[in-house]
Amino acid sequence: MEKKIIAVFGGSFNPPTVAHINLAKQILANYNNIEKLIFVPVSTKYNKNGLAPDKARYNMLKKACEGEKNIEISSIELDSPRQLYTIETLRIIQKENPNNEICFVIRNR
Repeated sequence: MEKKIIAVFGGSFNPPTVAHINLAKQILANYNNIEKLIFVPVSTKYNKNGLAPDKARYNMLKKACEGEKNIEISSIELDSPRQLYTIETLRIIQKENPNNEICFVIRNR
């Protein structure tokens, strides 16, 4: 039996846009083996100028995804005492979801 996939969509989401949400919806609609998509906003520990506070970006994502089936928002990087590398975040999500495969969404502008 094929494992279901969890798509992980990381980024600053500063702010989250309609394009982010529409891409997430398209991924879920076009790939029936994806169980859910998890947005993972980067923390302000990441060295990026003009990054809105963690809680503000997290709450904006939550609001933007309200009512969307199979979309979650993770605070894993926001809650970490240090900036996580992407591979560390993916490994933590994999450990929390051992029966799923994990894939990382890359958005090309």
